[in-house]
Amino acid sequence: MRVFSCFLTIVGLGIVALSASATTLPHAGVFVFSSLCQGEADPHGAEIILIRGPAGNTAVYTRTEGGIAAPLLAYGPDVEIVEQTGRISLRFVDPELKNFADGGVYKYDGLVTAEAMDLTGGYAAKLHLPRVRTFDTKLRRCQ
Repeated sequence: MRVFSCFLTIVGLGIVALSASATTLPHAGVFVFSSLCQGEADPHGAEIILIRGPAGNTAVYTRTEGGIAAPLLAYGPDVEIVEQTGRISLRFVDPELKNFADGGVYKYDGLVTAEAMDLTGGYAAKLHLPRVRTFDTKLRRCQ
């Protein structure tokens, strides 16, 4: 009975680990995470395009500050993803703001899955960016 109980525990832990890893982001591809919307009420929309490949990870960050600001690029050590946990760290530098106290640096930390990217830091306290899977539709209306 004890052996059967241990077996069930091990199988159960394996299922939990499998279900948790089932939503991890694939190791290669282009993934778009966006909260951008159409309309005047989009003061803090953002979009991050994550490009993953054998050479490493690259991220393109677009944000709104009234209008859509120029995209910022991060690559190499400025894009860190822990595969086992989905923890992500991003560091973008805006060259137009390099003379500010923070040097124009936007640093985000959080979690990325196949469904969404949740980040804290930067100019917004929290960013929830759902993954965009269809590109044949217009931006949603701001609410």
